[in-house]
Amino acid sequence: MTVALAPHAGFIALVTVRTEDTSVQHALVKMLAQDVEAWVRHCPGFISANYHLSTDGTSLVNYAQWTSEEAYRKSFERNPDKEAMRRAIRELPGVLDGPSMTGYRLDRSIGAPQPAEPGEDLWTTADWVRRGAMQLGSRLRKENPENPLAVHELTVLVQLMNNRAPKTAEDLAAHDEVTVEAMRETLDGLSSRGLVESTDGGSHAITPLGKAALDAGREVRTAYLMKAVEALGLTAAERAVLLQAGPLLERLARY
Repeated sequence: MTVALAPHAGFIALVTVRTEDTSVQHALVKMLAQDVEAWVRHCPGFISANYHLSTDGTSLVNYAQWTSEEAYRKSFERNPDKEAMRRAIRELPGVLDGPSMTGYRLDRSIGAPQPAEPGEDLWTTADWVRRGAMQLGSRLRKENPENPLAVHELTVLVQLMNNRAPKTAEDLAAHDEVTVEAMRETLDGLSSRGLVESTDGGSHAITPLGKAALDAGREVRTAYLMKAVEALGLTAAERAVLLQAGPLLERLARY
């Protein structure tokens, strides 16, 4: 059975053993699996042990998932003979080196897109996303009263910031799907506050003041969201869902 990567795993123990050939690899897996079945899997904080065999027969890697490094370290205290398995590995004919362990913590996980489930209610999904996005957007706009940029003004500043080059009113209007007259009115308002400036050829660029305003708004809103996630006591699994939701929302916005 293949165990999926656990987003809530707080510690990854990557254990490597160098071997002579595939026959040694299989003997090692059998030995190690018996040890895990006997006592390791019953230790508090254990999630899974996943044995990988190199295709050239020269190494075995155990990708072991634990809730924390402390749980991993304490597991050895439950072993009736802490050195028995290490000795058995080293004494197995065909083992060249190891075991050696390096500890890791999962920072980010990116998977391939999965097809929609048959009969999935996309209307309900879309409605929840709409409600959540609108409410969250409204709440975030209230977090920066000293820098009251409207949504259409924010989109213009973001475009000028991300493109790193001046853009005409026509270019910006086409991107935001508004009339050129409406875009020029927005640009005039931003220019009057020193956030945007005109350049040669009728283009517009964001000013240092505009960049500062955009950065300040981002920092305030990100700080609010971080505080909200902590205050609501979201679980590690729920935070993992939020981490995946961000890029998905960006993709929806670019549709």
